[in-house]
Amino acid sequence: MADPDEVAAEALAHLSDGPTWICGSPAPTGGSPFGALSRRDAVLAMSRGATSHSGR
Repeated sequence: MADPDEVAAEALAHLSDGPTWICGSPAPTGGSPFGALSRRDAVLAMSRGATSHSGR
């Protein structure tokens, strides 16, 4: 189990490294399809997906 203070410190240290960061992972951005995108591009992609399904 990870120490909450260490998780918070790592999260803050990597805040600008992308839309996702998996604490303690050997490939911290590899678990997400958005890991290779910039934060802005990931948010835009998620927004487009949300709005394309809202008209059901």
